[in-house]
Amino acid sequence: MSVPPPIEKMEPGLRELALAVHNRIEQLGPNLARNVKWGHAVLSGHKDIFAVMAAGKGTNAHVNLQVFHGASVSDPMRLLDGTGKSMRHIKFHSMPDLDRDGIDEVISAAIMLDREG
Repeated sequence: MSVPPPIEKMEPGLRELALAVHNRIEQLGPNLARNVKWGHAVLSGHKDIFAVMAAGKGTNAHVNLQVFHGASVSDPMRLLDGTGKSMRHIKFHSMPDLDRDGIDEVISAAIMLDREG
């Protein structure tokens, strides 16, 4: 798989982490469309579902996975952060964060929500 341009431009440590997050989403939703919107890598089905972006600086630098309709997604492990009307996000500080319990379930639930309408 090619590296989306916004991820390619990230600092090396964040680039690998962002690409791993992006690839995990593509594994779970192989038919999602890749886009670049607002300068970020976006994956879409019927609507935009996810954006993968770098956030923070220095020791607070992380990859942020925006889940556009995250407020409606099942999240029993409470991985999604945010209080907005619909957007939620998950922060990834290192590769082991990608293997936390519930990550794949949240991603799959967001994809299913998009498919349902």
